[in-house]
Amino acid sequence: MWQPTRFDFSAYTIREDGRTVDFVYALDEKKIVETLTFHTKNPITPSPLIDRFLFNLHLILGVSYYKVFCPHDIIVSSGALTAQQAKFWNSVYTKGLGQFFFENRIDFRDLIHFPATEKEVPKPVEVPRTGRALVPLGGGKDSLVTCALLKKRGIAFDVFMFGSHATLAPQIAELGASEINVTRTIDNQLLRWNEEGALNGHIPISAIFSWVALLCAAVDGYQYVLLSNENSANVPNVDYLDMSVNHQWSKSFEYEKMLQEYVRNFITDDITYCSVLRPFTEVTITELFVKHCGEYFSLFTSCNKNFSITKKATKRWCGECPKCAFVFTLMSAFVSKKQLVEIFGKNLFADEKLLDLYRELFGVKNFKPFECVGTPDEVIFAFEKAHTTGEFNDDAVMKMYIAEIAPRAPHMTEFEKRVYTRAQHLIPEELQYIFL
Repeated sequence: MWQPTRFDFSAYTIREDGRTVDFVYALDEKKIVETLTFHTKNPITPSPLIDRFLFNLHLILGVSYYKVFCPHDIIVSSGALTAQQAKFWNSVYTKGLGQFFFENRIDFRDLIHFPATEKEVPKPVEVPRTGRALVPLGGGKDSLVTCALLKKRGIAFDVFMFGSHATLAPQIAELGASEINVTRTIDNQLLRWNEEGALNGHIPISAIFSWVALLCAAVDGYQYVLLSNENSANVPNVDYLDMSVNHQWSKSFEYEKMLQEYVRNFITDDITYCSVLRPFTEVTITELFVKHCGEYFSLFTSCNKNFSITKKATKRWCGECPKCAFVFTLMSAFVSKKQLVEIFGKNLFADEKLLDLYRELFGVKNFKPFECVGTPDEVIFAFEKAHTTGEFNDDAVMKMYIAEIAPRAPHMTEFEKRVYTRAQHLIPEELQYIFL
C-alpha cells in the first residue's frame, strides 16, 4: 500500500457564506479536505482572534488523516508555532493517539515532531467578558447534570453540538436552550483508505470537540465553555512503551489544564474552557442525575452506537457495549429495577453474555475497556449498593459479583471514601458556587 512520507497542514479557508470552512491537508502530493459548517448566531468573520482559533482547529482536525499513515515529516504551511506551542501539539498527538498506537502496535517514540519556526510569542487577544456560557451536549447524564445545576441557579446558557443527532433533539427541547451546531464532512478518501486496510482506530475526538466549541464561543461571544468531564476520566487503561494509555485522555484533567493554559497564553485570556464536573466521580454525578434530572430518564443515552458516523442506531441503548453495562450499573445503585429496565429496555444483569465484560469493568480480567467508563472502585461500589436492595440477586451478573468479587472487596466505608472524595479542578472562582 502507498506510504507517504510527509503530512502537511496546508491551508484553511472561510467560504463566502461565512458559515463554511475548508481545512486542507496533504499526504505527500495527495490533497485532503475536511469541511465544517457552522450554524452559529454570527458568521465566521476573519479577525486576529478567529484566525488563531481556526489555525489551531486546523491542527487538531488533521489527526484523523495523519493517523492513516503516521508519516515522520510534519509540515505546518497554514501558520507557525513557537517551541512551546509545538510541544503542546506533540503531546496532544502522542497521548491522544495512545490507544491507536497500542492497538496497531506502533512505536510512537520519536515519531511526532511539530516544527517550531516562530520565535516571537503571540500576545493574547483581548475581548469583552460577557459572562455567557456554552455547554457542549453529549447526550448522556453528565452534560445534563451540568445543565440542571445551571438551571437550578437561574444561570442562562446555550448548548453546543458537534454533528446532528436525532437522539439529542428531545433533550434540547426539554432544556429549552438555544442550540449551536457544527456539522462535519470528512474527506471520502479517509473512508476509502479504511476500506483498503489502512491504519484505523481511536482518535482524541474530545480534543476536536473542544477546539470547535472554543471557536464557536469566540464567534458568538461566550466567556465560558463548560465541559462535563468527571474525575474518573483521568484513570488510564493500560501501559504501552512506558506511556500510560487512556482512552479518555482528551477528557482528562491533564488535557484540560494543558488546553486552558495554551488558550490563555497564545490566544485569549477572556474565554475559559473548563470541566465543571471535574471534582466528582461517576458515582456522584449519577447521584446528581437521579436527584435533578428525572425528566430526562427516557431521553438520555451514552451508548456510542447512537453517534457513529457510518451507522445509525435504532434504539437509545444497545444493551451490549461497555458504556451500556457501566451506566446500567451506576443507575442500579440509585433507582429501582423496574425503572431501570424501562430506561434500558432490558435487564443487563440478567444477560449471561455480559459476564466477561463485567469482569473487565470489575478490573479482574484483561484491562478496563477502551470506552468512556469509570473505575473498578465505582463499579464495585454500585454493585454493592444494588446488591443490598435484593432486587437483582437472582440475576446472572449479580450472582457472579456475589461469588467472585464481593468476598475480596474492601469494606463499603472504604469505597465510599474513594468515590465521594472531591478531586482538583479548574472551575473559575466566580462559578464555584453553582457546582460545589
